[in-house]
Amino acid sequence: MPNRTIYVREDDTQIWEAASNAAGEGNLSNYVTEALRERLGAPKLSDGIERIEVDVSFDNHYGEVSKRKAFYGRWLVHVEEPEDQEWGVAITRKGAFVFYSYPQTQFKVEPRLEDFRSYLDDDAYEMAEAQLAPVEELDI
Repeated sequence: MPNRTIYVREDDTQIWEAASNAAGEGNLSNYVTEALRERLGAPKLSDGIERIEVDVSFDNHYGEVSKRKAFYGRWLVHVEEPEDQEWGVAITRKGAFVFYSYPQTQFKVEPRLEDFRSYLDDDAYEMAEAQLAPVEELDI
């Protein structure tokens, strides 16, 4: 995990101490990151996060090998089609992207949504992008 050094002006010491107390022990980084996300309008990765479990079974020379994978994230696009076909793109709680399809089993993890451009048609890609757009919270 990368380290960042922040130099704080003497005049701002009290606000940083208050933030540290509000965040609790060892959580100042998460507290500051969440504040920056709100300030910059970045999407909150925690919104809609759930445990996603997928079937990645495959056939080999001896028959079907049953296998499942699970991670925490949220679907950006998820389609279940007739005859038990399924595919989708999810974002993980750590910000990586997952492409999944079944029964033509594919499970790929990449750092950017753009890395899956060739897997998705234009409509699906636009839907996934739209799910990443920041939402402006109104205090009205």
